[in-house]
Amino acid sequence: MRSGWLALVLLLVLLLVGGTPAAERPGPLDPLAWMLGRWVDTEGGAEETWTALSPDTWEGRATVGGTTESLRIVHMAGEIFYLAKVDHNPLPVAFRLVECEEGRVRFANPAHDFPTELAYDLAGDGTMNVTVSGSDGKGFTLVFARGD
Repeated sequence: MRSGWLALVLLLVLLLVGGTPAAERPGPLDPLAWMLGRWVDTEGGAEETWTALSPDTWEGRATVGGTTESLRIVHMAGEIFYLAKVDHNPLPVAFRLVECEEGRVRFANPAHDFPTELAYDLAGDGTMNVTVSGSDGKGFTLVFARGD
């Protein structure tokens, strides 16, 4: 009888301390999950791929006009950042998540020369629009279709 009570107490402690199993807990990047996978520019010439490395880190690769960028989306210090490593910058450039709605995310770094903002929108037809813009109003939009 005593071992039955002990087992019950241990089970209750494990449930209280453990909480929800990690596989069932939402990850900080889950609202952006629609971005995962391979995307191909509908006009040709550009491609973007996102892979989840962990609940807190995604790895991306973008190819635009023959230039390849290494990308990351990371959750750190309670915030989400988009990191872009391009050849002409010695260090990655960080953009902080400033908007996150269903099918729309926006990252900004007002101190960067260009771009200062990156916006990802999932359109009703399933395409992903990536808008790259600067503080001077200049920029461009790429329209991607799923390429998986």
